[in-house]
Amino acid sequence: MAEPSLADLIAASGLPADTPLIALHVVEVDPVTWHTTKPLTAAGITTLGEAAMISDAGLLSITGFGARRLDALKAAVAGLRATETAEQPETGSQDDATSPDVSDAPVDARESQPMTDERRAEIRAMNVDSCSADAHYNPDVWALEAARKELLAEVDRLNTELRLAFGPRLRLEIEQVLDRALGTEEADGAGAGIVADVQLLADRLATAERRAEKAEAAAVSWRKSTDNAGLAILQISRELGEAQDRANAAEDTVRGAYRERSHLIAFLAALYPAVITYSDPANPTWPVIYLTTPEGQLSWHLAATDLDLYPGITIVDPGTVTWDGHTTEEKYARLARLAERWTELGAWDGLKEGERG
Repeated sequence: MAEPSLADLIAASGLPADTPLIALHVVEVDPVTWHTTKPLTAAGITTLGEAAMISDAGLLSITGFGARRLDALKAAVAGLRATETAEQPETGSQDDATSPDVSDAPVDARESQPMTDERRAEIRAMNVDSCSADAHYNPDVWALEAARKELLAEVDRLNTELRLAFGPRLRLEIEQVLDRALGTEEADGAGAGIVADVQLLADRLATAERRAEKAEAAAVSWRKSTDNAGLAILQISRELGEAQDRANAAEDTVRGAYRERSHLIAFLAALYPAVITYSDPANPTWPVIYLTTPEGQLSWHLAATDLDLYPGITIVDPGTVTWDGHTTEEKYARLARLAERWTELGAWDGLKEGERG
């Protein structure tokens, strides 16, 4: 049996088409990192609906998006579907079995559940020590976007009510008044002469006018609500833009720090045997450099944009080199002992003399 495509899995999941791909970063089942979806974002593919419109072969043709990233996305979507199925209550009576299934309802008819304060605090804590690019997934930004959508929906609802208030409903009531006033049925109050007919018509018209005045007052109130909603939308849009600017500034700062650190690592790599590989299962798209020194193994994650600083370092398969299990504290303790060794041997002075020569 052929393996299902990503589009098949998205369709089977029942998830809304406008679900962002970055939302898969915080799911509890088979989560993916932001690095996995980064090539798709660069290609303009940001939602499940957009991803479902492209075949697996088409996705694999996108620069930087390989089979491992595609498998990670499939696992996340399949995991969400499995969790949703497991949480559905078992059917009891025959009446329950014949009731409509929520999963068969249109996507737009489903009610989205608001994020709880506990869940928002949990996601915010998850992003504290992550790289700055995770600022795009800040739950505060999501809350602002959700509020903006709710206000837009309220504006649409008010516009619909206005059309109903001044449209066919009022015209139908006036026609009914005229029909009864000019009718010949005794129950309508007509048939007693032209005076009775005119009086009845005047009374019905007065009633219609009072209703029209009430509708006009309601329309004025709705217009004010619409204006207030528009101002709120503008404020939210401004806050979203400011939050995006802060996220971009933070990301530039982190990239600059990575670049400066890479210069120092490149110097060490020129002194000791070093190789580069992609061996971190948690971040398979990040290159890792391994150095072999007299004090033991040293390793660092590198930004892909900094590989130009290592032109003479060989990139090897992940299984070629093995991490010896050292922690960050052990790594820098080894580096400190290495510096002491160089000081004791006078190697630094030799380097300085060489530079002078």
